Amino acid sequence: AHERTNEETDRLKSLKQKHEEVVKQIEEQVQVSKILEHSKSETGKELEEIKHEIATKLEKTAKLNLDNAETTKELDSMREAHEMMIDSLKLQLATLEKELQHIRQTRISKQKEREALLKTIEQTKLTSRNNDIRHNRFVTQTTAKVTDLSERKSILDRNVREDQMQMNQLGQRLSELKNEYQQMKTQFEQQIKILE
Repeated sequence: AHERTNEETDRLKSLKQKHEEVVKQIEEQVQVSKILEHSKSETGKELEEIKHEIATKLEKTAKLNLDNAETTKELDSMREAHEMMIDSLKLQLATLEKELQHIRQTRISKQKEREALLKTIEQTKLTSRNNDIRHNRFVTQTTAKVTDLSERKSILDRNVREDQMQMNQLGQRLSELKNEYQQMKTQFEQQIKILE
């Protein structure tokens, strides 16, 4: 009976020890479960933060794309306006060049006419000097012709001066247009660099 009591006692001790080990394992599993639950909660928060950050970045990207599209559109409009302005300036420059060319040709023509008149006057004067004084009628007619030619020469000289003034004005206008074109070109290139 004593031995049986000892066996029962040992068996009870063994069962109690196993029970304590099982309880300890359960407590450890509960602790692990708590840690996992906490980790899951933290991971969920991090995922939400990441989702929010991604959404914010996507929104910023969409806004940047919209701003970029508007900037590109504005840049294209500025380029188109600049090209139209350049075409207009080129047309004005071409028109001025034609006007200047016409004035040059007219001036050359008038200069030749003036030189021909001067030559005629000199020839008439020479003829007049070589004529006999007795030919009073011829001398009178020649003098009248010289006077007429001199008047025509005076008119041509005045026309030449007026043409020269007009050429100077057109040349100044051409220079101003070229300066304006260069300033506009420089300003546009600076705006393009700023936008880019």
